[in-house]
Amino acid sequence: MTAVSASNHEEELRNDLISHFVLRLAYCRTAELRKWFLAQECELFRLKFGTYNAAEHEAFLAAHAPQYRPVPAAELDELLPEIVQVGRARAVLRAQQDRRFYKVSWSRVPELVSQRRVLLRGGWAYVSRDALAPLVITEFRTGISKGLSEMARKWRQMFPAEEEQRLQPLVASLVADYSGVATKYGDVSVATLHQLASRHFPLCMSHLMAALHSERHLRHGGRQQLGLFLKAIGLPLEEALIFWRSEFAPRTPADQFDKQYAYNIRHNYGREGKRTDYTAHNCTTIVGFSGGPGDHHGCPYRRLDEPSLRAALGRLRCDDRKIEEAVSKARDGHYQLACAAAFEGMHRVPEMDVGISAPLQYYAGRLPRGGEGTPEASDPRGAWLGRGGARTGGPETCSG
Repeated sequence: MTAVSASNHEEELRNDLISHFVLRLAYCRTAELRKWFLAQECELFRLKFGTYNAAEHEAFLAAHAPQYRPVPAAELDELLPEIVQVGRARAVLRAQQDRRFYKVSWSRVPELVSQRRVLLRGGWAYVSRDALAPLVITEFRTGISKGLSEMARKWRQMFPAEEEQRLQPLVASLVADYSGVATKYGDVSVATLHQLASRHFPLCMSHLMAALHSERHLRHGGRQQLGLFLKAIGLPLEEALIFWRSEFAPRTPADQFDKQYAYNIRHNYGREGKRTDYTAHNCTTIVGFSGGPGDHHGCPYRRLDEPSLRAALGRLRCDDRKIEEAVSKARDGHYQLACAAAFEGMHRVPEMDVGISAPLQYYAGRLPRGGEGTPEASDPRGAWLGRGGARTGGPETCSG
């Protein structure tokens, strides 16, 4: 490494650390913000760790996780047949070929021990390099989570009252800036809404649109989830009132609609009550929604059974192979990765290897910021994976 490249690397590392701790300060204040930030940091770490070669893995572990020790060659020669016999997984067989195994105290891998998927000798558990990644990510998650909680507890201790009054709007604006809700995607009208829904909405929103059009009604949770999303993509208040009034008709007459529902729509747009500028839900919030019979809000990758999920994605003309991939990921509880697979299948983009974190990110990944026009397919990874001065996406911005 030349002196110039070393200097650039140090500068990038410094910027990365600064951006991390500034955002940690901004996102430590509520449980929802902490949960979202933790998920994004873990996903970014997983992607980075996955790009390391064997030497980089060993250097990282030696510096940051010395509890994971490479197995010496002589010890590996003796134990390898037993390791392979116990593991019997593809990851173990691959590791057998490149001879990359690590040993760690058995107490750090209780799940592998309980499932009898790891060899135990003298208090050590022997794991393959592929099996190591989830363990390291778990420790990374624990460390970040503790740091966020500690920062939240010490917020008032760190800043005197007058300094807190100055900083509070700054960190609040950071969350708003990275949430994406202030981004202008172009004006949306009632006339174009159904076309946009069928081509560019994530499943969680197109599912609500279909249910609303079929039943001429949505319960409160569905109205909030869909209404705030429509507001965020550029549907003006006047158009929103026209849209909801027409969709509720004829089941709900216009005068009844104005009495029961119009106030709440105006309230969501900040025109009533405290005049709060409400933001669209993110995936963490949507996945957490639980509804009963007759409810359609929440994440369809979590709520729909497999035949219904296949049918819903088929109606959106998703590629058959990607439908099965999305169903498989949903079955395993990876709802945001399932939504990403559906995006790939509907818009024919390369595999993203990253989950979607908010419906707005899904929408922005397909529709360029220039107006409704004719959308061009784009790979949303560049817009979603910012770091070191260019982070995008946020807690109020996708699961399908």
